This record gives sequence, C-alpha cells and structure tokens, in this order.
Amino acid sequence: MTTVNYQDRFAWVGMVLVDPKFRGHGIGTGLLGLSIEILKGVSAVRLDATPQGKPVYEKLGFVPEYELSRMQIELSAEPRIPNPLYATPLCSQDLGSVLEMDQLVFGADRGALLDWALARAPEYAWVMKGASGVEGYCFGRHGFAFEQIGPIIADHQQVAEQLVLGCLCGNGGKRFILDPTHFSENWLQWLLKMGFVHQRPFTRMALGENRHPGVPHKQWAIFGPEFG
Repeated sequence: MTTVNYQDRFAWVGMVLVDPKFRGHGIGTGLLGLSIEILKGVSAVRLDATPQGKPVYEKLGFVPEYELSRMQIELSAEPRIPNPLYATPLCSQDLGSVLEMDQLVFGADRGALLDWALARAPEYAWVMKGASGVEGYCFGRHGFAFEQIGPIIADHQQVAEQLVLGCLCGNGGKRFILDPTHFSENWLQWLLKMGFVHQRPFTRMALGENRHPGVPHKQWAIFGPEFG
C-alpha cells in the first residue's frame, strides 16, 4: 500500500494490493488499518475503491463521495483523431497559473506531483487559455501496459475534450487509459464516441470529515487511484 499526505488537508491511500492466492485472510484490511494509523493526524483519509474493496472500506467507516471509472482506448496505427483547435502544449511558464487553479479544484497543493508529470511526460501536458486566463489543463504519464491521461481539469466539457484530443493526436498505435468522474453523462458519451471503452468502476470514499473537497465537477478525470 501507499499513502500520500496533502498538506494535512486530506491524505490518500492507494495501491492496496494483495497477491490473489493470499486474499481473504485479512491482509488487505490489516494494511488499511496500518495506513489509517499512520495518517491519524489528518482529518480525512480518502481512496478510490474497486467493487471488491468497497465492502472492506465500508466496514472501517469509509463513506462514498462520488463515482468514477477507468476507461481505455487502443489507437490504430493511423487513428482518425482530429487535432485540437484551441489547446496548446503546456510549458513551464504556464505552471504557476495551472497550479493556482489546481489547488482550488483539487483541494490541496500537489504541485510536486504535477511538476514530476510534466518532466516525465511533457507530450501529455496540455493547457487551454481564454481571455480570463487558464480554462483547463491536463497531464499524463507513461505506464507498463498503458499511457495514462490525467488529471483533466477544466471549466467546461468542451475544454476537457480539447485536452484529450491533444494527448491522443499523433500517438497512433498506443494504448491509453483515463479515469473519468461521472458528473456528466455527456462527457462519458463523448469518450465512448471517441472509442474509449469501460474497464472497471471506482467509488471515491472518505473516512473522516473532508473539509477541502475542492471542486469535483471540474475534475473531468483524476490523476489515478494511486494519487487521487
């Protein structure tokens, strides 16, 4: 398992993994109990639960916040992905404005993680600006089986769409995943239209009082269940 403490505002538990042949013996519950003990000074502990893990977390007092899922797409060698009309590659000069918006929407400072994502996978970092400043941005990272897009933060769905197009265009033959929230059925339908398919559901859950919820409906896709 892993834990991340976001400024003592809330903490994150991820990667609670148990070898399949040892499951059902309380190992996962024990690891989770240890993480709660480690994070006992933080007012809220949060995680993204799979359907299999949700009953375990509920027994420990975790309550649902909202639903999300994992979706995947495998691009053909020459996919028909339109170029983004308004989104542009994110550069280091954009980072200050992006981090300011991110702290408001996410609910805590995760600048170190986003800076790491930009350095490791700059091709999946995109931003969209308007007359009033940053309207949305996304990051991504490389994985063993998939490239991951996320987080996607945007004022409106049309902005989120442009950011996804920026990540997908020019990347024929690659496999991508993203973890969208379920606040907008139109958003999920657009992803399906683009060729994404559902892989599995998640439920975002919290133990304790989450005093810094951010702005969840502007989080069109999360960083991943490892980081929130």
